[in-house]
Amino acid sequence: MQIFVNKSITLADGEIFNGKGKIFSGEKVLNNFSVGDKVYSCDLNTLNVIPCKMRSRGFSREHGGGHSELFQNDKPFNISRYPKAGKFLTITDYLGEFISIDGLPAGELKQGFFYNDDRPKDWKESQDIWMHGYWAYDWANSYEQIEKFDKEKGHIVAKEPYGIYYYRKGQRFHFLNVLEEVTEKGDYCLDYKNNLLNFIPYNKNCKNITLSVAEYPCFSIVNKNNVVVKNCTIKGFTGNGIYIENCNGITFKNCKIYNVGGCGAVVKNSYNVVFENCEIYHVGDSGIEIDGGDRQTLKSSNSVIKNCKIHDISVWCRTYAPAINAFGVGISIYGNEIYNCPHSGIIYGGNNIKIYQNCIYNVLYETGDAGAIYAGRNYSYRGNEVHSNLLCLTGGKYTMGVYNDDCLSGTNIYNNVFYKVSRAVFLGGGVDFKVKNNLFVSLEPAINIDSRGASTTVQWRENMENLKTYLSEVEGAKDLYLSAYPEMQKI
Repeated sequence: MQIFVNKSITLADGEIFNGKGKIFSGEKVLNNFSVGDKVYSCDLNTLNVIPCKMRSRGFSREHGGGHSELFQNDKPFNISRYPKAGKFLTITDYLGEFISIDGLPAGELKQGFFYNDDRPKDWKESQDIWMHGYWAYDWANSYEQIEKFDKEKGHIVAKEPYGIYYYRKGQRFHFLNVLEEVTEKGDYCLDYKNNLLNFIPYNKNCKNITLSVAEYPCFSIVNKNNVVVKNCTIKGFTGNGIYIENCNGITFKNCKIYNVGGCGAVVKNSYNVVFENCEIYHVGDSGIEIDGGDRQTLKSSNSVIKNCKIHDISVWCRTYAPAINAFGVGISIYGNEIYNCPHSGIIYGGNNIKIYQNCIYNVLYETGDAGAIYAGRNYSYRGNEVHSNLLCLTGGKYTMGVYNDDCLSGTNIYNNVFYKVSRAVFLGGGVDFKVKNNLFVSLEPAINIDSRGASTTVQWRENMENLKTYLSEVEGAKDLYLSAYPEMQKI
């Protein structure tokens, strides 16, 4: 049974919610289509459907809010793009050149960039064309709406916030939501101004065409204790599927979450949260983002993500939106199968986090300078263990298996199997690591170590100042940290 959720489901303390296989949906069924030579159209005004508009999102921007997406029998359509999936245009030039902090030339975001391609000259004027690009680095992407578009000169200026960092020649981007690029089965485009949908269906019967419209989470659990949700499906929400905050003792078991525009689940400042035997896929941001425990007292959150299958995530925010993003103290992540992620599989930060017995594969396929399991930039992240995992078949340029970035220290990495992983274990300038009893197969190098923390470049002196700032976050708990992690005394 499928049920449209017209507002978030809230639960009482101690409640056990058994979905009994029900499907909770945030999408509207569409009909009343007009058919052209190839492209179908739908006037959403006649159905009283208002789609959620695209928004600027990506690296370093808040997760959780997406736009309306189109589906047929639960299969996602592709928002029309040029070039088509897997291909990109490149930035050929820019205005306002300056030398960035890494000593390389770059262009100012406010002044836009140039590209070399004639196809956009055939597009009609539109206020709804967007771009997605890796504007300066392969690990920092964003979606931006076009403000000024000179198709003859191939010059574009985006609307604020313009992009990420700055523009670099040779970096990649593509256009989105272009009417003229609705050319293949599964393409669609939304005219937000006139509330019109144009698409080419996967099959001509046009049954079960749905549009996600619900901006609220399916379940919103705030300030609650001892709640269990089991045996249900969540789909078709433009934001997060599940939201949990300031809770203790929340369990989601045997649930499926998919076709969600934000994160599958977001957990903030909570304890004893469990996700067990859940499947999460085709979500715009992270699969699960969880924050729990107290870093000032090292009080454990005792939260667990176990035996879940999380795949085909980060559909929209292509970087730093992993299958699991864990921050805090005492979070265990084990027995999970994680695959088909354009960026990292697991990102973590904090203390006493255990990552073990997970199978992670086919990740990092659209990015660079990233890790299948990643943490970085804080000397006080201690007591963390990565063990007994299988990491295999990763891709991308300059990617790592277990990435200890920018002076992260003290991680215990043991009993893992690495197969066809570029730079299996990376120790980027930190200290106090233990790397033992791992099996490295068909890769090179197995372990990569550098001394970036001792670098005298301007960029690294600034990074070292940031490391001091991060360390000061737990200055009030100095004695506790020295007792728990005595090796920190020299730092």
